[in-house]
Amino acid sequence: MRTALSSVVLVAMFAVSGCGGGGPRLDASSQQKLEDSMKAMRATMTDPQKREFAQDMAAALGQGAMMSGLGGGDKGKGAAPASASNAYKPLDGLTAEEIHAKAEEARHKGAKAK
Repeated sequence: MRTALSSVVLVAMFAVSGCGGGGPRLDASSQQKLEDSMKAMRATMTDPQKREFAQDMAAALGQGAMMSGLGGGDKGKGAAPASASNAYKPLDGLTAEEIHAKAEEARHKGAKAK
């Protein structure tokens, strides 16, 4: 119930703040572009929206993808920047609203599996 309510509130906040369909998109083509696009996506968000966005990113990617992409399997030095952008490849080109939708889908699948 709480998740459903927070989802409705978040979608409404994105719509009001202009983070909807025409907003900035995640660019995971390089580490720098990833950082720049995430900064642009968060620029118009409130602090609660930023926290929800971070949670949505993690949920949409899944813990396994995040760990492997953030250097969990890399042993070479200097591999983290390229790997970090690789971790976000599944979300490349998506808006905050689209990432939220993927996260909700992943959460729903996770709840069904339990």
